[in-house]
Amino acid sequence: MVDARLIVRFEGPNISEEGVSLDDLQKTLRYVQDAMRLMVRHLADYRKPGRLPNRLQRESKLRLIGASPGSLVAELGLASSDEHNPTEGYGRQAIARIVGAENVRSLPESVGNALSRIAANLSPEVAVVQLADPHSGRHVEFWREVYVAAPMPAPPVADAMERALVHGRLRAVDWEERTAKLVPYQGRPIDLRFDASHDRQMLELAMQYVEVRGQGRFDSYDQWRYIQVEEVRGTRSWNEPFDLEAFLNDPNPKIFDPDKVIRASEPFDVDEFIQFIKSSRKDNNA
Repeated sequence: MVDARLIVRFEGPNISEEGVSLDDLQKTLRYVQDAMRLMVRHLADYRKPGRLPNRLQRESKLRLIGASPGSLVAELGLASSDEHNPTEGYGRQAIARIVGAENVRSLPESVGNALSRIAANLSPEVAVVQLADPHSGRHVEFWREVYVAAPMPAPPVADAMERALVHGRLRAVDWEERTAKLVPYQGRPIDLRFDASHDRQMLELAMQYVEVRGQGRFDSYDQWRYIQVEEVRGTRSWNEPFDLEAFLNDPNPKIFDPDKVIRASEPFDVDEFIQFIKSSRKDNNA
């Protein structure tokens, strides 16, 4: 006699006419059987490794007791209890827990992993497998996982070039690679790139304090990633005394202009603030 039943229904566009492949049937029933054994182990709180003892094996061992055409239904069952082989009802509880689960994540992890293999291993002939309790009507569905080849990633969009005006000591000039480093008074060294037209200047100004104009890109920390040199010239080093007279008589002083104040929105947005900095650099270098 059969103590509890579990319906396994296969559905797909051609299953009603062509049936289900033995491969799909065998794999699915194996994963269902694995899930049953793991659920019974969980319900019985049996934590010893290895095979279940015979009494629990009997409560978790499913049998194929019938099949129906159409969408193709396999009817599985558990052996009933009798006076010679009493059961504790773990099998019935296991079926109820599996078909009543909201999703596999709500089941014990080992059981959920076993059931997840159903969807991952179905052929394109099968769209969905349903596990159902014919008495309660509860059921859970496993839709075939469709793996679509990911499109080739688009080439990365180059960051916008920013106008650069920086000061620092010119070091590590490499005339073969045409690279150098600018060491500012504060902050980390900035990588420079230059072309052949600047070879002589870079030779003459190496190790001196210079002003560099050009175009470059920022990294994610809003630091210069590199600057392509357009103009380099010697200037006053920070070691030289400050010329107050020249500062006071500068014909193009940098002054605060209240008409050009940019107000940030509330609440304060850091990304917006960074964009304000970048836009002001563009305005000042225009």
